[in-house]
Amino acid sequence: MFRSVLLSLTGLLACQSVVADEVFFRTEVEASAEPVPIYDMIHGWDGAVEPGEYAFGDASISAGVKYHGFVLGVEKRWFYSMQFTPETVAWYLELDRGIETTVASDILLDVQSFDGRGITGGYEFSGNRWSLTPLFTIYKIGHYQFGETDGVTSPGEGIDASVYLEYYFDEDKILDYRAEEGDRFGYSFTLQGRWSHLSGLDFAFELRDLWNLLEFYQASYREGCVNFGTVDENICNFGDSSAEGQDGNQNFNASIPVTVIASLDYRPFLLSAGIYRHDHYQRLTLGKGWMVRDDVRLDALATNLNQLGVRVRRGNLSFTYLADDLRFKEARDARLDFSYAYPF
Repeated sequence: MFRSVLLSLTGLLACQSVVADEVFFRTEVEASAEPVPIYDMIHGWDGAVEPGEYAFGDASISAGVKYHGFVLGVEKRWFYSMQFTPETVAWYLELDRGIETTVASDILLDVQSFDGRGITGGYEFSGNRWSLTPLFTIYKIGHYQFGETDGVTSPGEGIDASVYLEYYFDEDKILDYRAEEGDRFGYSFTLQGRWSHLSGLDFAFELRDLWNLLEFYQASYREGCVNFGTVDENICNFGDSSAEGQDGNQNFNASIPVTVIASLDYRPFLLSAGIYRHDHYQRLTLGKGWMVRDDVRLDALATNLNQLGVRVRRGNLSFTYLADDLRFKEARDARLDFSYAYPF
């Protein structure tokens, strides 16, 4: 949520006791998919598939103003987090491509996904070479899915599985079902800070969604246990019926894990390091910069996720791009970050 508000993770931080007034804009995308490229995770598994345990994405477009330390902004945000087992990936691939299942396996899938429009308010406390900015965002949530699937599969052609599922959703595209439900809101508290040493060492951090709550009033709800085909192990505790469960609407609350972002920048040697961590997803970045002009710094970046990238900074403008593959549709780990602040 307004990650752009006053915190540039690039490390070129002006540390003054006088807070600058500015209008800011930021577009940020962080995405990763272990089993398939990000494009295939969204549009369908048509390419190569590897074992994996998660897929993660957090994207936002935000804009706002900072005046005498007060921050006010708006944001559009898209978030998803999926956790699964390598056996689940293999089973889904076999099912999707009509391949006969050769071994029994356990399947597990946990999903958190939503999009929303938000408004953010906060205040930047600052002193000599430091600042601390608490921010609070209220979201009006649009589409969402929260739930889990747990089960077992048996060898054979087609679907041979015993599966328990529980999830909350606003729309079921498979069944062409659009829910009638109440309002849904989200609340998030984020803490940003920066500090600069006289030696030229700059430190910045952000604890995004440090506290958060997502509230769904009369959310569409589906819980059930289903037996598909013939299974060696049955996790559904009912008699001869192949399915049992319930649909309805009920109030539902959820929260997402905190995202930790931090950076170090040593200006005398133009060296930088950064970390981005959300639950199972973790990216470590190292960078080396060059001043290509008096006011333009260019950094070459590398990460632990086999990403290479570039960051360009000029005054209050910053652009970063990281990817593990230059081919857009083949990238499994990528980051895009563009921010600009206009002082007044």
